[in-house]
Amino acid sequence: MLKRILLSASLLAGFTVWGQDETELDKCMKQVGEANGRIRKATSLEDVAKDAETIRGLLKQSEAFWAKNSKSDALKWNQEGQEAAKALATAAASGSKESTDAAAKTMGGSCQACHKVYRERLPDGSYKLKM
Repeated sequence: MLKRILLSASLLAGFTVWGQDETELDKCMKQVGEANGRIRKATSLEDVAKDAETIRGLLKQSEAFWAKNSKSDALKWNQEGQEAAKALATAAASGSKESTDAAAKTMGGSCQACHKVYRERLPDGSYKLKM
């Protein structure tokens, strides 16, 4: 178990130090989407808090991509998303449904702002990065 944790930490550090390419960003964003989908369907605030922390970590990983590509607007939205994910986790952990809903809306807004500029829907329904 400890070996897995150390390996995961090493991989995360590698993403942060060397930046991501488009393929890594795509994988990361798909994981964000999956976690966000679980949040929308969650039956417990504990699950919401867990997935919000997952999103926060994934957004932190993807931050390097935007910095490397000098996309200051996307970097700003990414950082706002991280803050909103943290607020969501905190609100969910406190048991406040109203605060949880507000934080989820804020987090979704930062995602949508970036998607509007940097994501393109293809005819088959999939998406690609628009730079």
